Amino acid sequence: VNKNDQFKICYQQLTEKQKGIYNALEKAVKEMQKGWIDLETAVYENYRRDINVVVTALQNDMPQYFWLPPAYYTGNSQNREIIRILFEGQDDLTYLIDKNQKDQMEKELMSKVNEIKSQVTAKTPFEIELQLHDILCKNTTYLRNDNDPLKYTAYGALVQGKAVCEGYSRAMQLLLAQYGIKSTLVTGKADNIGHMWNLVYIENAWYHLDATWNDLGN
Repeated sequence: VNKNDQFKICYQQLTEKQKGIYNALEKAVKEMQKGWIDLETAVYENYRRDINVVVTALQNDMPQYFWLPPAYYTGNSQNREIIRILFEGQDDLTYLIDKNQKDQMEKELMSKVNEIKSQVTAKTPFEIELQLHDILCKNTTYLRNDNDPLKYTAYGALVQGKAVCEGYSRAMQLLLAQYGIKSTLVTGKADNIGHMWNLVYIENAWYHLDATWNDLGN
């Protein structure tokens, strides 16, 4: 596995064709490209299913791309040869922030990450995980009734200090990556309600971590 891809847990599970879509999509999302994005892959059967898999993989690998919208359109180029995706530029589709806000908000996010890192005194992966978890829970409030879409993001949890389970989980993932600790996201149900938490890889084993429930339980 490419060293740069070692934290892309979902990417590693994709087919070669899906990885090609992922790479093209990541470049476009990083730049917040508007309008139809060509994914550099010829139209083929079930490409919409693959795009769905890839978008989810990118969201779950890259918590730093907190501006990704929850919905998108798929289609193909005018000559019907290349598959495309649209995140912004039609109807009500839009990134969660404006492109002119991106640089400042990214700086705010990484400033908060660095602030948290300065508070960590632990040396072993287990202890680092615990300290990061405790800092996140201390500084984040579970946001039950609010329409702010950033509550689902690492930015919401770390900068705004308000999030739901997705925000907690993506923030935890981003923090762990700073210490070379692999993690990924798990979705399921808790009390018949959709829920998200982390799987964390430490000392050759995967462990479940649920910062949201731990915070709500305090």
